[in-house]
Order: sequence, then C-alpha cells, then structure tokens
Amino acid sequence: KKIAKAVKIKSKNFSLDLEIGEKHYKSQGDTATEAVNNLAIDKFGIKGFGFLTLKSAGKKSQLKITPFQIRRLLVNKVFGEILMGRMLKSLK
Repeated sequence: KKIAKAVKIKSKNFSLDLEIGEKHYKSQGDTATEAVNNLAIDKFGIKGFGFLTLKSAGKKSQLKITPFQIRRLLVNKVFGEILMGRMLKSLK
C-alpha cells in the first residue's frame, strides 16, 4: 500500500468548511487533519453531496465530495489524511 506523505505548510491555522445542502459545518485546527477531527457532524444524517473548503494563510482549496466520502472522512483517519494532503497540494 502507498501511504500519502504529509505536506508541511508554515501556517498553523487551518479552517475547514463543509457545506451539505443548506447545512454548514465549520471547524478549525493547528493542522488540516486536526480541523477534520474537530468537525461535529452526525455521520448518519448525511444525505447529499457536499463541498469541502480548506483555508489557510489567505489560500483556499475547494472539493466536491460524495456522501460516502464524507462518512469515510469522519470515520477513517487515513482517508482524512490522504484527502487533506490532496487539498493542501491544491491550495491557491
């Protein structure tokens, strides 16, 4: 198995926004994975596509994710690290 390498960024203030339909969930953390772990969502109430937005140091990355990916993001730490690594690489 190939494990994603952690991408380092100088900023230690990450904000994560998850928009599912009309509901908005926000969290913050010193690292991107900590911001994911701070999301307070009931994983069984997810019934639609979502937009995940990562912000840090004035840069922003947005990703459209499926309900399955949202549940997986909340439960599986490895998937969360891989997804955050992808989003960190695309910060603009």
